[in-house]
Formats: sequence, C-alpha cells, structure tokens
Amino acid sequence: MTQESVLRLINQLHQLSQKISKLEEDPGMARLCNRMASTFAEEGYVIESPLGMVYDPTRTDLEVSFEGIGAEKPLIIEVVKPVVYVIEAGRPVLLQRGVVIVGGNL
Repeated sequence: MTQESVLRLINQLHQLSQKISKLEEDPGMARLCNRMASTFAEEGYVIESPLGMVYDPTRTDLEVSFEGIGAEKPLIIEVVKPVVYVIEAGRPVLLQRGVVIVGGNL
C-alpha cells in the first residue's frame, strides 16, 4: 500500500471519528475507530489531532485558516486533516501537514 493510500485512510478515519464523537450513541463505534488508529500506530504512523490546543504560529506542521481572530490566545477549533508522521529509523518524518481552523479564545 502506498503512503498516499495510507494518508487517505487516515483522513477518512479522522473524519469518521469526529462524526462518531458528536453522536455519543454507541461507544462501540468509538472503540472501533480507536482500534483502527492503534493499527496505524503499530505500523509506525503517528496521527495528531491538535483540536482545542492554543495555536502556536511557529508550528510548521499546520496549514491554518483563521476564523474571527481577535483573541490573545486563539484556539484550534476544527481539524480538517490531522498531522501525520511516520517513524523511520527511529525518527518521526512529516507525511502530512495538519489542516486546521483557528478562532476563539482560551
């Protein structure tokens, strides 16, 4: 499987996880997503969703859209795509920059 295919699967898993977390009806679905994420981790992929974190403008692993900024400490309010790394020779290598929306205040 190519890394491009893996990234497509990871992005779909991220979107599915976000939708399931809003439903809160079936905890089994969330467990299933967690198991899939664990499988990617076992294969050396690190998936980071920075949702709710204070935005740091020095981060180079994010593509950012701003929404209603005026806050002193803006937050990442939505993650469109997660940050994805793969571990190679014991070191993380960036595969995908995260796509996020920043707004709000801490």
